[in-house]
Amino acid sequence: MKLYKSIILIFSVLFFNLDLLAQQSPGIVYSEHFQAQRAAFQPSFLGSTGDKFEIGIIPVNLLNAHVWGGSADVGFNTFTGLPDAPTNEDIDDLISNLEKDNRVGFGVRIQPIYVAVQIPKKAYDYENDTYTTSELFTLSFEVNSRTEGNLSLPKDVFDLVWNGNENYIGQTVSGDFNINMFSAVEVAIGAATDVYKSFDRKIRVGGRLKYLNGIVGIYTEDGAGNLNFTTAADASSITITPDYTLNTAGFTGADNEFEAANGTGFGIDLGGSLYYGERWTFSASLLDLGAINFSSAVKNYNSSDSSAVFDGIEVDVDGNTDEGIFDELERNLEGTETQNAFAMPLPTRIVLEAQYTLPQGLENEHRFFATYTQGLRDLGMATTRPLITLAYVYAVGDRLNIGAVPTFGGYNSASLGSFISYKAGIFKAGFGTSNLFSLLSGAQSGRHVDLSLNLGLTF
Repeated sequence: MKLYKSIILIFSVLFFNLDLLAQQSPGIVYSEHFQAQRAAFQPSFLGSTGDKFEIGIIPVNLLNAHVWGGSADVGFNTFTGLPDAPTNEDIDDLISNLEKDNRVGFGVRIQPIYVAVQIPKKAYDYENDTYTTSELFTLSFEVNSRTEGNLSLPKDVFDLVWNGNENYIGQTVSGDFNINMFSAVEVAIGAATDVYKSFDRKIRVGGRLKYLNGIVGIYTEDGAGNLNFTTAADASSITITPDYTLNTAGFTGADNEFEAANGTGFGIDLGGSLYYGERWTFSASLLDLGAINFSSAVKNYNSSDSSAVFDGIEVDVDGNTDEGIFDELERNLEGTETQNAFAMPLPTRIVLEAQYTLPQGLENEHRFFATYTQGLRDLGMATTRPLITLAYVYAVGDRLNIGAVPTFGGYNSASLGSFISYKAGIFKAGFGTSNLFSLLSGAQSGRHVDLSLNLGLTF
């Protein structure tokens, strides 16, 4: 059970300290200055900036990072507002503020290396008797360190454990304890090009092929992460029936240290954009389609035919208890352990986006975005609860992008974020957050927060 304790510790720290750490960063998704980073969310954007060459190198590019965390159902202040020594009333209030199902997500993405280069083509201009150069296609290469995870915490189970089973006599409380996390090094090769051009329309397509070296994996198979508590009609006992299949990889040794390489996998991103006239752009993307196959340092826990009956704890006249009951419960609930390889799916998402551009003067533009993101499963950055993002960006030539970004859904209720990115000669830098008010006010009333920082060189 040391593994379980390590998992609980990891997720407890993340859940109770989310204010220290969004599903997607506005500074990456809506800035035109970082094509390789934006292509991770919109593959067809690669090459759209017109830059011939873009690079990030160690150590400068280690600052290209995106850290995010969020809970779809619980505000930060639900936990940070607790005193150091909470009373019973404080715990009662905390549990009453929980939703029926509480979902938590977190992630860190660091990009130590990326390169994007435009491959040109020449064409003869008969009218002007000269050769012209334009894009044939644009290629990218990048290395990313990715860690993503999510956890589901059911309110009724907390209530049962804390307040007892008086309110659940003759009933079954079902708790969905899905736990998922992976950490991997990702090597990605991307390409994008125009496939159709006319006077006022253009279609551009892009894709990224990704190889992933999995380091750590924790995966609860879809629909197999339940823990059921049934209270007897006379309230004399609670029958605990687990129904889970938990797969882990990368935890070894007595202290569960992480090993370097325990699985490999592939993923693809695909996308296309339709440019309609000078003002409208419509895009569709399929992201993170694939899986990591873990085969080393693997353990599987299956609860089939496991159950335990808890009928209380005996206390003697001196107040001593027999703690052996807990060891017995642990043995009965641990399930069968095997060491079979398993495939952990990536956080697959569908992204639809519309952009309207309103020119101002000769160089500046107002840009308006509406983005819909739908996860195919609840895993890491993907949520089956849709994420809707609106954005306004003011662009000062090709030098400055500054934007405001309201976000709804996903690991979030509603928030307002912002970003700024600037290009000066060959240097460019950007910073963004999707929960500006919580960061500035310190109120910690938000349900998610993220920070992104990007630096790069372009030619």
